Amino acid sequence: MKVFLDDVRFGDFHDLGERWYEWILVRTVENCKTLLDTGLVTEISLDFDLSHTDGGHTGEDVLRYVIEKMETEKFEPPYIMIHSRHTAAERMQELVQEIKRNTTTLVDIKAMPPYPKKTD
Repeated sequence: MKVFLDDVRFGDFHDLGERWYEWILVRTVENCKTLLDTGLVTEISLDFDLSHTDGGHTGEDVLRYVIEKMETEKFEPPYIMIHSRHTAAERMQELVQEIKRNTTTLVDIKAMPPYPKKTD
């Protein structure tokens, strides 16, 4: 199972390649955790800012959850991608490095271009 966590994007699935339809879109950290708990997630793509659908939570919360599961359950994390336009997503890289130190799982940071400025 492939999971795409984002509060507003859906159209950016094209960035996932021709087989975008294989991905499950989730809008909240809780839904993402529920899917991770199944043990069936093979890939996950995380946004940082989830303010439109999950105020107070970020993709960073998912990474912390993965680390916790690795420490307590010998959880092998899925392939992890970070897709975010938010500058604070850089903090997620530190958590990604921690995951990389403790597993052979592949991790990819995909910096998305900033949103275009609105013109009146």
